Amino acid sequence: MGSRQEFSTNFDLVRTLENRQKKLVAQELEKSYLFKRFKEQAQVINCHDNIEVPVYLGPGTSGKWMQRGDLLPDAQDSQIAKGYYDNRYLAVPAGIDKIDQWENEGNPGALFKLAEYAQWEAMLAHFRAMSTAAFNGAGGAQPDGLSTILEKATPATQTATVGGISKAARSWWRNQYVELTQNFGTVAAGTTLPAGFISLLALIRQCTIGTLVPSDIITTQNVFENVKRGMLEIGAPQYMLTNRVDADFGVNSFKFDGQDVSWDPYCGVDTVYCLHLKDRFEAARTGANDKTKIATDFESVATNSILSLAGGFFMLINPNVRMRQLAPRSPYRQLHETKWWIDSFNMGVFRISDHGVAGSDNNLRWETW
Repeated sequence: MGSRQEFSTNFDLVRTLENRQKKLVAQELEKSYLFKRFKEQAQVINCHDNIEVPVYLGPGTSGKWMQRGDLLPDAQDSQIAKGYYDNRYLAVPAGIDKIDQWENEGNPGALFKLAEYAQWEAMLAHFRAMSTAAFNGAGGAQPDGLSTILEKATPATQTATVGGISKAARSWWRNQYVELTQNFGTVAAGTTLPAGFISLLALIRQCTIGTLVPSDIITTQNVFENVKRGMLEIGAPQYMLTNRVDADFGVNSFKFDGQDVSWDPYCGVDTVYCLHLKDRFEAARTGANDKTKIATDFESVATNSILSLAGGFFMLINPNVRMRQLAPRSPYRQLHETKWWIDSFNMGVFRISDHGVAGSDNNLRWETW
């Protein structure tokens, strides 16, 4: 008997037909570069309730140059503050209809077991929710995603509260921002470069601390293609060399001014993030003999002291809530059983001014050549 020549979305029919492809063919394939890169590079901090992050703002007027007759300075004027982060929890359901379960008991040769299917789909939903939240988490019950932590606004107009610290009240707790005012491919006045390249270089410069350069530029596929097109038009094709990130994460990437450039399907439209996911020192930028990573005074004082120079992102988790399963239960008088997988995840940042984001004046210019 031949197969049924008709379209159907009937779950039981698709599951039980014999004359068919034996595996579901996925119709939507997406790879989240940021979430996988973040899990590889970010520091993991265990948090059972909330964690306080003390920050040091630098010495006040502690030192004083003196001559004969001058008075010694008063006690040192410390400038420290404290932020905090808490856990965020994700619940993913995995349900099964009791009648379906009863009807399939004693049938181990079925195409796939309903319970296994439910668990597999729950895992997929879990990954999608985490990947989306890494970019678009809006705080509250959700994680603080990049769009919340790094505002697409000039530093003076940023108002978000990140890690319990208000950007509006604390100027030192603001991210870098560059705005593109011409279409990406427009040749900037006085140069032979696309306006998008000029703005991208400006963003990298703002996020460079001494000779500590950003590690990643993450954007949308359209912007990624514009950057690639610009590099091909002004240089040789051999400049488009990929690197190990491709093999690790299965996505395209290349180097632009020393940074890994890649795209993520969950990144917001017309947005470019410049991040220190893996701090990396480029000695060649200031001479091969320059061994200073950030600032000599801080590095000297920080050795075996309470001062940390970390400025990147970190992952906040509750070690007691890692894919924790709640026992299956059925609502009153319903033949349906549901269990839940509970996971914890939040994002934090140690020094927000190291990181930046770029947008445009009409939310289209980075995407438009």
